[in-house]
Amino acid sequence: ILRDGGADLPATGTDADSGPPDDADIDGGGPSGCGALADRPIAMHGESGEEVIETDTTWDCRSIHVLANNVFVTSGARLTVEAGTEVRGTSDHFLMISRGASLTALGSADMPIVFTSNAPVGSRAPRDWRGLVLLGGGPTQAVDQTVDLTTSTDDLRGQFGGGPTAAPAGSCGELSHVRVEFAGGRGNPTDSPSSALTFAACGRDTSIDHIQ
Repeated sequence: ILRDGGADLPATGTDADSGPPDDADIDGGGPSGCGALADRPIAMHGESGEEVIETDTTWDCRSIHVLANNVFVTSGARLTVEAGTEVRGTSDHFLMISRGASLTALGSADMPIVFTSNAPVGSRAPRDWRGLVLLGGGPTQAVDQTVDLTTSTDDLRGQFGGGPTAAPAGSCGELSHVRVEFAGGRGNPTDSPSSALTFAACGRDTSIDHIQ
């Protein structure tokens, strides 16, 4: 947890597996304007296959957003996730912000943005879903690399890095008061776990604070 003046992100709910806290229904009635989690409708993403977001899009906190498949933000589009929003991942699926696109996820201490598992509360566990992956074109040892357990090496949506001579400026977006839990993907059980939250060549203008 990143702290600011001693204030932590609110820890709300517990699970029997002693893993991270579950749903962010902060005050029982939900964050202001969002409604209680139990009352929010489900917005499914990728029900018929991978979903590609190519224009500026907002996911509002009045719905629970479920990743039924992999979701890609591409073509320079910006995905904005409102404060108080909950996004739930399934199986090994991920939300990927491709090179040139961006994510704006600005929560607050009272209204964090939560990326979590779609499994029922009480049965969630690490590796329930793959996680959040942000890719940029900043300096890297080699160009056009891919992140483990995401896309094939020839899928342009999953490539990152501009090589040693790439410009260091650039941004994958802004994240503040964001929680990513029960992620990491399964892959081969004998392999090391994957990252729940990945930043790859995002560039120095990417803004990150209060991330759990």
